[in-house]
Amino acid sequence: MKKILHDMKEGFRKTCLGKSSLRRSLLHPKKRRPWIVLSVVWLPWLALGLAGMGTIGMIRLSHQVSVSHSTTLPNYVDSIRQQPKQSATFVVDVVSSGSESRPAYHEMQRKAFTSHPAVRHFYGLTEKNDTESTCHSDLIMNRIKDALMFCRRRPTNHTYLDSIRQYFGMVDKGNLRQMEVERARGWLCAQKRPMDGLVLAMKSYRSGTTPLPDYLIFMDDDTWMNMTKVTEYLSQNHPSNKPCVVTGCLIWMDAENRTWSWSWGGYGVFFSRATLKRLLKPIYCENAAEDSFVTQVCRRLEENQIGENASFRPGMSIADLMERYTFRHAFQDVKNWTDVGFCLHSDHIWTYFANYYFLSASNPVVTYSQAEEDRIYAYNESRYYPKKWLKNPDREMGECLHRDDDAACTADSHMCHRISASRMAELWHIPLTGDDRTKEIVR
Repeated sequence: MKKILHDMKEGFRKTCLGKSSLRRSLLHPKKRRPWIVLSVVWLPWLALGLAGMGTIGMIRLSHQVSVSHSTTLPNYVDSIRQQPKQSATFVVDVVSSGSESRPAYHEMQRKAFTSHPAVRHFYGLTEKNDTESTCHSDLIMNRIKDALMFCRRRPTNHTYLDSIRQYFGMVDKGNLRQMEVERARGWLCAQKRPMDGLVLAMKSYRSGTTPLPDYLIFMDDDTWMNMTKVTEYLSQNHPSNKPCVVTGCLIWMDAENRTWSWSWGGYGVFFSRATLKRLLKPIYCENAAEDSFVTQVCRRLEENQIGENASFRPGMSIADLMERYTFRHAFQDVKNWTDVGFCLHSDHIWTYFANYYFLSASNPVVTYSQAEEDRIYAYNESRYYPKKWLKNPDREMGECLHRDDDAACTADSHMCHRISASRMAELWHIPLTGDDRTKEIVR
C-alpha cells in the first residue's frame, strides 16, 4: 500500500510540474505558500487513503453482519428440526393446558415450539386463564362430591350424556372423592380449561387479524411432541383443506354392540383449517335446507344428546355453542344445577362435537358403515383398547405406547404423554436449570 501511494504521489507531482503557473509556484520556495502545496499535493492522497480505509472498514462490517445472521442455533432448536425444514406455508397454532403448580412443563414447551418454523402461536393456559376464575382456589370438597353425585346418579333424557356420565370424575389413580381437596379440584377445574383455549384462539381468528392456521393443536403441558414429524405427517396424510379431527391416541371401546370412541386429548387433538371454518360458521336452522352442513347440525340440535339445545341461539357457531354449554353451569353453583349441569370430561367434549356435529369428514376405518359418529382419526393408527385387559400388542398401538414412563418416550416417537419435564428437556436438548427442576412436581 505504501509503494502504491508513493508511485501515485510521484506521478501526480510530475503532472502538476508540467503546468507552467503551478510549476513556477512550486519551484520558487520564497513565492510558495505552504498551505497551497499541502492542499494540492496531500489532500488528494489523504482522500484516497480515507476512502481505502472506509472500504476496508465496510468489508469488515459486512462480514460481522453476515456472521451474526448465520450463528449456530441452540441445540433444542436443531433437535426439533430433525427432518427437512417445513414449507413456510404450513402453519400451526398450539394450545397447551397446564397448571401454575408446575411451570417447568410450559417453559419447556414454549422454548421448543416457538423456535419451530411451523409454529405461529403458542398459548399456555393455567388457572389464571380459567373463566371460572375462583374454581381452583375456592371449590370445597363438598361441592366436588355434589358434582360427582349429580353427574353419576341423576338420570337424563339425553342419549350420549347418559352413556358417558358414569365415567365423570374417574381418574387413573382413583376417584376424586378419595383425593386431597387441592388435587381433586385441580382435576375438576381443569376439565374446562381446553375450552378456554378454544375461545382464545377463536377470538383471534374472528378478529380477522390472524388467518386460520393449517392446524390448531390442543395438548396437555406434560406432552412432548416432535413438531417436525407431526407437521409432516399431517400435511401428507390429512390435508388442511379437508374437515378433519385427528387425535394422538384414540380410545376405542365397544358398548352394547355399538362401537364408539373418544380422543385422548392430552396426547393432542388436531383441528384442520376446514374444521375451524365449520366451527366458526353461523347456524340458522330456519334456512337449513340451503346448506347440507347446517342441515346436519340442526338435526343434531333436535336430537339434543347432551342437552346442548338449551344453550343454542340462532346465529351461534358451533364454537359458540361449545363455549356456552361448557360455562353455563359453574362448579361452585352445583347446588343450583338443573337438567344436565356439566358432566363431561374435556376429552368427551371434543369427541362429541367432532363426531356428532360433523366437524370431521367420515372416517373410513370405522367398524361398520352406519357409524357416522366415528369421525375422529387416530394419528398413524394409534389406538388404545381399555377393555382388552390382557397384555397383548393389540391393546395399545403407535403413539399410545409412549406414555407414563420416561423410558417409553424416545427420539423416534412422534409424541409422548405424561412424562417428566426433565425428560422433555432432554429430548428437546433444552438446558434444564436447577431452578427449573424445583418447578417440576410429581404428576
